[in-house]
Amino acid sequence: MYYDKRFQKDPHFPLIAFNHEQMKESTTAGYLTAEKRSFDDITDRLMNVNLEVFVGLDKTNDRRGESQA
Repeated sequence: MYYDKRFQKDPHFPLIAFNHEQMKESTTAGYLTAEKRSFDDITDRLMNVNLEVFVGLDKTNDRRGESQA
């Protein structure tokens, strides 16, 4: 950061910094896209996920105090 805090004092700085973080995360997420040949298989797996497993994980995290919600 600059010694005179010129960016930190700008009223739009928090919004711009937040937008930059979102763009960085979306770019990273773009690398996780599926290849075309396996896309159908991946969508089938996602559509057939056992939701009870996720409920159990959420309850376990709640008991441990690790819930992010």
